[in-house]
Parts: sequence; C-alpha cells; structure tokens
Amino acid sequence: MGDILILDLADKKLDKYTNDKLPWTKMKWGGVVRYRGLDAYFRYEGTGSISIKIDLVGSVTVSFKEHGGMIVKIPDLSVE
Repeated sequence: MGDILILDLADKKLDKYTNDKLPWTKMKWGGVVRYRGLDAYFRYEGTGSISIKIDLVGSVTVSFKEHGGMIVKIPDLSVE
C-alpha cells in the first residue's frame, strides 16, 4: 500500500496548527506521520510514543498515547 514516513520535527512547530485552545500543540517536541497523501501532526513532552496499526485491508490507524495528534494538510509538492 506504500511507505509510512515518520518525521521528527524536534522542537520545530507547524505554526498553522499551533493553538492556545489545544494545549498539546504547545508541547516542546513533535513530528509528522505521512501516508498516502494524509498527514498526522503530533506533539509531546519528554518521551513520545506512536502506535501504528495496519488492518487486513491496509487501513492505517495512528495513535499518540498521553499526547495529542491531529490530521493536517501538508502539500506534497509546490511550484513557485
């Protein structure tokens, strides 16, 4: 079904998705999980944990225990 890419953003934040009403978006560390044109952004403090489940038909479920995550839109390619 394709590759699952996990990117460590370290202390860099995606400003567009940082929101005072969602405290987890202000946590120090973060990353992005990218799969087939979909992106999940997550942040955490201390030690982070990602769980990825792939079911029998290839659907992917990503969870971030004790921390926050959301589906976001990050362009795969842009032309200037």
